[in-house]
Amino acid sequence: MSLWVIVDDSIAVDELLAGAGAAALAAFLADLVTHQAATRFRMRAGWLVPVLSLPGQVTRDTVVVFAALWRRLVRGEQPPSGFRETPARFGGTSDPRVSAAGLARAAHRRLRRRGQVTERFTNALERLGSSELYVRIGGVHALEHVMRDSASHHDDVVEVLAAFIRDRVPATHHQLGSHAWMHPVTASVDDLPPQPEPDVQAALTALAQRPRRPERRNIDLTGLHLTRAQLGGAGLTGAELVGANLTHAWLRGANLTRADLGFANLTRAQLSAANLTRAQFGADPPGVPAGWIVIDRHTGELAPAPAQDT
Repeated sequence: MSLWVIVDDSIAVDELLAGAGAAALAAFLADLVTHQAATRFRMRAGWLVPVLSLPGQVTRDTVVVFAALWRRLVRGEQPPSGFRETPARFGGTSDPRVSAAGLARAAHRRLRRRGQVTERFTNALERLGSSELYVRIGGVHALEHVMRDSASHHDDVVEVLAAFIRDRVPATHHQLGSHAWMHPVTASVDDLPPQPEPDVQAALTALAQRPRRPERRNIDLTGLHLTRAQLGGAGLTGAELVGANLTHAWLRGANLTRADLGFANLTRAQLSAANLTRAQFGADPPGVPAGWIVIDRHTGELAPAPAQDT
């Protein structure tokens, strides 16, 4: 059926349009209000469910705690932990997983590990004072493992190993101030060992192969008799080696940058591929290793020799 609307002179066209617009706006607002009311109800229902479930969770956890206390205090048992890791909800998500019990266990593990490392360090120190050679070597290796496992103990281990070497190695008979550092010692040195003892060499190797970390002070091996010491690839940046006897020492690939080698005896020492940049050899040294030149005659500071054009 067709509906005919007869417009006479009593109803204007603009009045008809205004009335239709007002009716349409009223219908839209009514639908919007109804939709918002339904949305708010669903949101409130979503918030209400976790709130209503909270008392049940608290009650369940309380029962678990008191049951554990009852078995421990009354029956003398050691019950398994009743705590559970529950995902904490932030904004409706289940990540990250956080629990008080998990955090406590992690802190306990860190403290226990720190205590274990300190105990290992103490036991290794006791071994270094043993009269048995194999026990001292074991102490050196134990300290090396502590140094690698714990960065916070690095400087302590380095200083202990250097002090151990200074205590076990005799001082050289080489006289400071002479210019015979590149020549064999001619004095009687029957009491000096031809090479480092095994425990000393173990300590030297541990220092040579230590992890590369910032250190609070340079290694001090001043004036020590280190003939035939094995220090290949050693990190000896800034090391104090003044007057040390390094005859026949193996220093291939060692980093001796800024090391103080004033009047050290380097007779037949193997220095190939060693880094001697800015190393100090004392005033006016009588000889310079191949491939290096003196750039300061007062301090004996060295630098790599420039490549020659062929």
